[in-house]
Amino acid sequence: MSSGEQVCSDRRDKRVEVIPASASLWTPSQAPVQVQIMDISRNGLRLATVVPLIAGSTVAIILGRLTIKGSVIYCKNIREQYAVGVRITNVYKAVGPAN
Repeated sequence: MSSGEQVCSDRRDKRVEVIPASASLWTPSQAPVQVQIMDISRNGLRLATVVPLIAGSTVAIILGRLTIKGSVIYCKNIREQYAVGVRITNVYKAVGPAN
């Protein structure tokens, strides 16, 4: 079994690839950074960014009127960017009229 197959079999939820969507990622210790959402599951996201993130960090991802809160599970350097896994802890939708 390849390492990719092993990782896939360890997942709790099926991941769905998405058309990469730009979002802003906030942490308590860094300025906001732009990220691309690469895939999503019921409990997690895979992001691509040029800024490394620390495993265990609490993050908030702003995507339109949604705020997705979670924690960084891993951050791997792949070529000239980082693949970041985030476990989702909560999702909030802005209430009120859109601007």
